[in-house]
Amino acid sequence: MAATAAAVGLLGGCSGPSLEVLERHPNPFLARQGTDLRLQGQHYRFVGLNAFTLTGCGFADQLLDDAQLDVFFASLRPHSLVRTFAYASMALPAIDRVVAAARAHGHMVILSLAGHGAGCQELAKDQAFYQTGFRDTYLPWVQQIVARFKDDPALGMWEPISAPENIDKLTLRTFFDVVGGEIHRIDSNHLVESGTHGPWAYDAAGGYAFIHESAGIDVASFRDYDTTHPEPPNLAPSLGALATVGKPLILVEAGMFASIPGDVTKQDSSMMPCISWPQRRDRFATWLGVAFSTDLAGVAVWNWTPDEKSNQSPCQYDTAPSDPLVQLVHDYPVP
Repeated sequence: MAATAAAVGLLGGCSGPSLEVLERHPNPFLARQGTDLRLQGQHYRFVGLNAFTLTGCGFADQLLDDAQLDVFFASLRPHSLVRTFAYASMALPAIDRVVAAARAHGHMVILSLAGHGAGCQELAKDQAFYQTGFRDTYLPWVQQIVARFKDDPALGMWEPISAPENIDKLTLRTFFDVVGGEIHRIDSNHLVESGTHGPWAYDAAGGYAFIHESAGIDVASFRDYDTTHPEPPNLAPSLGALATVGKPLILVEAGMFASIPGDVTKQDSSMMPCISWPQRRDRFATWLGVAFSTDLAGVAVWNWTPDEKSNQSPCQYDTAPSDPLVQLVHDYPVP
């Protein structure tokens, strides 16, 4: 019997940790299981915020000192996921303090490592960048920052690049294969999220699926900015395109053009009318209801800044702490 028990124990050791051990020591990192996100062994869905000024991209009155950063993370719903920028043009100490503040309050961040368009002291990216140019300065930055946070549970996901478009699907797929593969080589703990638009930008459903079949990508994404549609317009096309891919999907940027009183005579470059803050809150509540009736894993609202004065005058996509949309993000009962 003793020999048999020893053999069972040995076999048990070879087969990995027991269920009891896994329950006592759940994975501290955000993970995925099929099309679901998982956190500490539990199903995880989120309503969060984009807040790109946290790491230093913005005007002087949009940047936070340490005390303000602590107040921001303290104000969030439990176990929030906040997306911000971590570009090579930014100072590492600024990124460090954001990750540390998130960790101190039990939250996580998505770090976007580059932008497709110009901004935050970065140049716009072209076809040549995605083919070979990324290897020059961008890939070394990816290697540096991924190594820095590879063991930190406050890092929720890596995003190789934000909003790539006008790049052929094979080139973009190869870029994700290489960059996502390098992130996974350095960091076996964290997910890689694509940062993409919806299928419209990648030769429709087939191209979107092809890109997201990359082993370098764990989580698919899309974005929607629409003040008129009763649901996120790219939600159904993105879910449909991913039907055979089997990966989680998030709405990584969700925005609506608004001001406090609203002004339908004003429109953005996409001809979206400016609605009021209360209207935006109500329309987002409808969007969230539709979104979470599907398999969508999460929504990140665009874009929180602390600048109340700026946010209270012109029509724009940003939100401020007093915006009722921010309260909706905090209180929405995610199923």
